[in-house]
Amino acid sequence: MKQEKEQSPVRIYIASNKLVPFPDNPAYQPVIVGRLAHVVPRTVVTDARGDNISRLNPYYCEMTALYWAWKNDDLPPYVGLAHYRRYLRSERAQGTKDFHAILQGEEAVADLQHADIILPKAWKVDEPSIAANYAHYHSGDDLMVLAGLLDEQYPAYVADFTTFMSGQEIYPCNIFVTRREIFCDYMAWLFPILREVERRVGGFADRDSYQRRAAGFLAERLLNVYVRHEHLRIKERGLVVVEGLSLPNSGSMGKG
Repeated sequence: MKQEKEQSPVRIYIASNKLVPFPDNPAYQPVIVGRLAHVVPRTVVTDARGDNISRLNPYYCEMTALYWAWKNDDLPPYVGLAHYRRYLRSERAQGTKDFHAILQGEEAVADLQHADIILPKAWKVDEPSIAANYAHYHSGDDLMVLAGLLDEQYPAYVADFTTFMSGQEIYPCNIFVTRREIFCDYMAWLFPILREVERRVGGFADRDSYQRRAAGFLAERLLNVYVRHEHLRIKERGLVVVEGLSLPNSGSMGKG
């Protein structure tokens, strides 16, 4: 189902599993995900309509919002993702932690005239490598399955995967803005990989409520691999965590 919205060349989807205040900004589109998506009014955009994987939200996290957008929405030239509390930061409002501080649509357009993708500033993990960090907080076996899958079906990505996983810096949170063509290419590459890893490990449902979010955690790493492999030109921006909105517990990479 196509969603009508004030015209903007940018649409940054805000993945949210709860109803909280959202920015009143034509560049942003809230998408309610997970269990709440099945009970909110029809006037609210959710990940549970049309071609969707909403039922997989406990495992795929914010990625179910992106899947819905990819498969159902009339995408503008520039597409991105934010969390209901985490946003890319505007360079015009460095000192604030409210919706005035978030990236504006015209800033994103300007950035993407000279870059291919906007990402949060890279985080450096405490462990010796991204692989060691992942194994510390999540299941190292999932990484082994992913590595084997890439070796079998996506060998062109293996060198980039190995280089990234052996380093210490990661662009976090699955947050980005990029051109529509890059977004669609990334989605078409990413989701078959996640579904095959899920199949090979026997699913994620028998894990605790945090570790079952494995597909979302793996996607966070795979975005970095894709960006590296495609030699995308990166514009880094800070992250703003909007105050006054509750945030679910998160320990990935040792950061909240």
